[in-house]
Amino acid sequence: MKTRFILLGAFAMIIAASCAKEDRALSVNDSTKKTFFAQTENTRTALGESNSVEWLAGDQINLFANGTSYQLEADNAGTDASFTGDVPSASEYYALYPYSASATISAGVIKTILPVEQTPAAGSFADNTGIMIAYTTSDILSFKHVCSYIKVVVESEGVTSVTVRSNSGSALAGTLEISWNGGAPSVSVSHPVDHVNLISSSGALAPGTYYLTVLPFSSADGLTVRFNKTSLQTAAVKATEAAVASRAQILNLKNPESSITTWKNRVDLSANGTANSYVVSSSGVYRFKDATGNAADTKSGSAIADWLWADANGLIYDITRENDGYISFTAGSTKGNTIIAGRRTSDNRIMWSWHIWLTDDPSATICYGKTADYRYLDRNLGATTATPDQLTSYGLYYEWGRKDPFPASSTVYLSGYVESGGPVGATTYVRNERYDDVFKTVSNSTYTTRGNELAILRRQPMTYVAYAAGSYSWFVLPGETATTPSSVWASEGAELWGQSSDATTVVKSIYDPCPPGWKVPTNLTTSFDGVTGVATTYGYTFNGASSTTIHFPAAGGRFNNKSGRLANPGKELYYWFSLARLKSGDGDKAWSLQTTKLGTNAPAQKSVEPTNGYPVRCEKYVE
Repeated sequence: MKTRFILLGAFAMIIAASCAKEDRALSVNDSTKKTFFAQTENTRTALGESNSVEWLAGDQINLFANGTSYQLEADNAGTDASFTGDVPSASEYYALYPYSASATISAGVIKTILPVEQTPAAGSFADNTGIMIAYTTSDILSFKHVCSYIKVVVESEGVTSVTVRSNSGSALAGTLEISWNGGAPSVSVSHPVDHVNLISSSGALAPGTYYLTVLPFSSADGLTVRFNKTSLQTAAVKATEAAVASRAQILNLKNPESSITTWKNRVDLSANGTANSYVVSSSGVYRFKDATGNAADTKSGSAIADWLWADANGLIYDITRENDGYISFTAGSTKGNTIIAGRRTSDNRIMWSWHIWLTDDPSATICYGKTADYRYLDRNLGATTATPDQLTSYGLYYEWGRKDPFPASSTVYLSGYVESGGPVGATTYVRNERYDDVFKTVSNSTYTTRGNELAILRRQPMTYVAYAAGSYSWFVLPGETATTPSSVWASEGAELWGQSSDATTVVKSIYDPCPPGWKVPTNLTTSFDGVTGVATTYGYTFNGASSTTIHFPAAGGRFNNKSGRLANPGKELYYWFSLARLKSGDGDKAWSLQTTKLGTNAPAQKSVEPTNGYPVRCEKYVE
């Protein structure tokens, strides 16, 4: 934002005090060329010192006439400025500052975005924020502030970003719908975000005073301010016990950085490779690269990050997408699973999602197959323990070829269906109520173009796909039946978890759900061929190489023909391979290790519908 906000006091409250210049006549140079004269609210601090908002030549506004937006540019600098452009005659005009190409108006309500990431210069509020609107039936645009402002002081060298977060979850940014409201603008917000980030386009923020633009808010639990440094150090300060900022008010956080006594180190979970899942084994501050799976150089396109669903509330918090392309969060000491979603601000669309697996280090005890060449984690993906016959060892459930999990079982044993409505009816999760995302089940006939289903489902990680017609996979091409394999299954479809189209090699793909260095196993049958084992109460234990054992809980599965309902935990055992079945005439299927007669038969290989949801036991990935 080029407009300068000159601040002479420590705490300011903006007071509407504009003088209309009614002596100016509507300027019409031709049938459409018009000039509008813009004024802004004057400001005054609590100490009585005057502040002002100044226009700069080149500042741009939206001028709305007859429901259409026109882009106008300031002709001059100063507390008053003129804007000239080709605008049709109208009975009334609305204006928005700063200009936004995506801003719209309907029935007098202006829709625009207050961004989470803001890049102000010292002593000014942020570029493309400082939102003001105006209404007139003449040529005088008396702009009124829409938002509030937060004053933050940066003292240290090397601070890369500052995050201000409402501890009460109040919306500080999001998509705004603004009404003129007789000169006291009112705002409703959709896609709310409970924090804003002060960032630098040059890598570090110069020490100085900054002003963040936020929605008017009241946070009974106060605000938390986090300072991040280039050295991966971080510190958070609870700035106030309670915080209130009304429209046009500047809230002075004084200097929370001065109260920091200890800077903590942040752990980079993606330092040894990016993935769709990260293991966190102790409390602390963590971050990972905003990348699509193991494609470390491919950004998701996210602008903000927040949790989507979790085993329980509060497992992680202080989630922020930083300006250097990383997502950071703070983890407590409670074990469980949380899904973080990276979102686009314009429509809140999920661009990618990551599984944060809070558990004891599952690689601390390596389990072997028939030789030490077959190495596995000691527990299922998403499990919080490796203890046999315990519910905590069951983990999460995955449709074949997808990276995103579905909720865990709520019972260690049940013969039959656990839920009434598939993931929709699961009771083992909580979701972030700030967003509209909910678990749902759809038919694979929803996706009729190859590639379309992948693009849609990575934006809908809570959507379970069941087959209703055509192929057994997530998509149906015209003319297919359930016994006629998709024409692309033997190539693109089979490669979703890394199998080559000729089935000769398997690599870790961008849709692989395992942590860095691990992947969905290539073939569990091959790994345990000839290995002895024994059934336990609710699972099966193999006697691996080097006197190790590996337990596979009979966690049951989610079944596509029952809308993803979880069935037979403790009774039936299913685990995915990364291999798809390429045989013609048998539908689009994938391989699994399973037994439905626990205690009678050892697990064996079987091809099943990819739309089933099974547990995953991650295998060491060696390139």
